[in-house]
Amino acid sequence: MTEAGTTLRRHPTLLVARAHAMPLELSLMVMGLLTLILRSPSVAVWTLGVWLLAAITYTVLAAIHLIGASRSDERNHIDFPPDLQQIGVWSQVIHVDVAIIGFSSLMGVLGAVFVLRGADKTDVVGLARIIAALSILCAWLLLQSGFNRLYADSYFRKGGLEFPGTDKPGFIEFVYFTFSIGATYQTSDTSVTTTHMRWLVTIHAVICFIYNTVLLAFAVSLLMGN
Repeated sequence: MTEAGTTLRRHPTLLVARAHAMPLELSLMVMGLLTLILRSPSVAVWTLGVWLLAAITYTVLAAIHLIGASRSDERNHIDFPPDLQQIGVWSQVIHVDVAIIGFSSLMGVLGAVFVLRGADKTDVVGLARIIAALSILCAWLLLQSGFNRLYADSYFRKGGLEFPGTDKPGFIEFVYFTFSIGATYQTSDTSVTTTHMRWLVTIHAVICFIYNTVLLAFAVSLLMGN
């Protein structure tokens, strides 16, 4: 068995995460695009509904993965194979994952806006508005869940974070760190100690700032009746 295979067998939660994360993220991206390009508002409602279910599934699986990883006795022994580290594969995977997570969340928000604007043209006005509102909320949670997983995977491989009061961070530490950035664009009392992790935090904060600004503008627009 290869070194990579041994690493995954030793830490099955990483295998689960790799198996479900990318396909779900790509599915979310595709469903969001379909919601935007479909001409029928009624069909767009159901397409966005599928997107919502996929987003909820992703969020739940990401939480399960993080809980399993943070409880594992092997977590401090997770190393990406040296031969792959040398050619920067892990770094490239992170870059692609960040782009897909951000785009998937964006598609959910845009799809929700599209459905809300066309809700009056459907036979399920109330349902359309509920699905759209839940999708906007889920898009934000999806963004945080995706980065939560990236922070945990990066930390368990290379470190880069120092949590006050514990040298064995668990589920709540990563949730606290991720949601602090998502809501306030700052890391609170957690120290970021590596360049790679600083890069992730910066991208996360910028995406959340743009997302929250657009969401606020959209909410004001709805209140003004536009």
